[in-house]
Amino acid sequence: MQKQFKHLKKGTFTVECKAQKIGWVTYTLPAETVLRIEHVEVIPAYRGQEIAKELVLQVVNFAREKGLKIIPVCSYAQALFRKMGATLDDVRG
Repeated sequence: MQKQFKHLKKGTFTVECKAQKIGWVTYTLPAETVLRIEHVEVIPAYRGQEIAKELVLQVVNFAREKGLKIIPVCSYAQALFRKMGATLDDVRG
């Protein structure tokens, strides 16, 4: 399955497959050095394929490039940060 990730606008990353939006993550920038992951969602037909994880990691890479710390507000993002542990310490807010 070929997926295309996009940073459409400030505050949204999406992933498409076969020209269909299949998932997205929204974030806010409440402070100059802070990024809050507000919501992660993948449409039901594509769940269970680690697409949500890939989306969050797109945000993590963006935060690393910009020198931001991440506060995961969304329950999925919180669980992923706990699961990935030290590999995300450099961006953990």
